[in-house]
Amino acid sequence: MNIDFNPAQNQYQQINKSDNLTNKLQKSSPSDTEEELKQVVDEFTSIFLNQMFKSMRSTIPEGGMIDGGFAEDVFTDMYDKEISKLGSKQNNFSGLNQILFEQLNQNSK
Repeated sequence: MNIDFNPAQNQYQQINKSDNLTNKLQKSSPSDTEEELKQVVDEFTSIFLNQMFKSMRSTIPEGGMIDGGFAEDVFTDMYDKEISKLGSKQNNFSGLNQILFEQLNQNSK
């Protein structure tokens, strides 16, 4: 199998995708842009919570009666991601989401 990779073409495709995104954002209404920004803020809060959970779990000593190994690590990571997604949309983090939204929305104007 011969794979033809052309860096110049790949760079052109990335620039073209970027231009398409810029055109889409310019044509979209302010309410659409704000809705997309709210989604990004929720995703950021979710990532923040996930990192917080990882840090908290790292303080727990390993080696109990039962060691789940790799499967337990994968499950715990997936569980933390889902809890982070749900947690970012709850009222407890609405203040953080609001502050991030206002800060990013000022920069986009």
